[in-house]
Amino acid sequence: MRWPLHRRRWVRALALALAGFAIGVLGSAAVSRAAAVSEAAAAAYNDGNRYFRDALYSQAVERYEAASAMGARDARLEYNWACALARLGDVGRARLHLERAIRLAPGDEDAAHNLAALLGRIEGEERPLDPESLRWVSRPGWGFPPATLALGALGFWCAGWLLWALRPWVGGLALQRALGYGRVIFLALLAGVLAIFYASRRDFDRSLAVVVSGPVAVQTGPGPAERNVGTLAAGRRVYEVRAQGTWAEVRASGELEGWVPRDTLEAIVP
Repeated sequence: MRWPLHRRRWVRALALALAGFAIGVLGSAAVSRAAAVSEAAAAAYNDGNRYFRDALYSQAVERYEAASAMGARDARLEYNWACALARLGDVGRARLHLERAIRLAPGDEDAAHNLAALLGRIEGEERPLDPESLRWVSRPGWGFPPATLALGALGFWCAGWLLWALRPWVGGLALQRALGYGRVIFLALLAGVLAIFYASRRDFDRSLAVVVSGPVAVQTGPGPAERNVGTLAAGRRVYEVRAQGTWAEVRASGELEGWVPRDTLEAIVP
């Protein structure tokens, strides 16, 4: 036996209200926790900046690392971290953090300029790229940062279910059908946003890494007894094809391909 129409409407409305309340409670808890973490991370970041201004670059790097470990994800943090590492002569990790800074802020001219200049100091790089091309190839999600994609997906999800919930309250068969089609469209847009987010974060970006400890010998296979086919200097960007134990098969520009220890690499997208 089916419930009367008015009762089904009230049950739907109550379910949506409860879902909204649960989302609100969880969101408030997450925001409170994030605020506490961000306050400690901001303090570590500001300490790092003070050390940097005093030319105490090792201490600055330590504080930037602490801020990152606390969950800070900021383009200026990555940029300042890279500058401190460059002053210490750590070209590999300096490039790593400049690449991350550009991914977080694709329009940052300072980071793009410094990265282009740093490429000239890395042995084996064919040529320094111009800042515009660096911004483009470093941009995840076709220009949309992950936070924007996540908010877009949430918005499409809420809009789709809102259209579904409004159908019993509107009159006219044509309008009800329009709302039904609208829900399908919004859920399809949600699927598209999630697909873009998945593609931008998985295969391409997550397979890019930087040689942070070099020069490192490139070998024909995993294991110290294999034949060397070349070397990769610190700061070279490589594509990680696959991993096997403590070894990774990589491909670099100039048709150099082989195996290197995984602890000499660090992924650009953590």
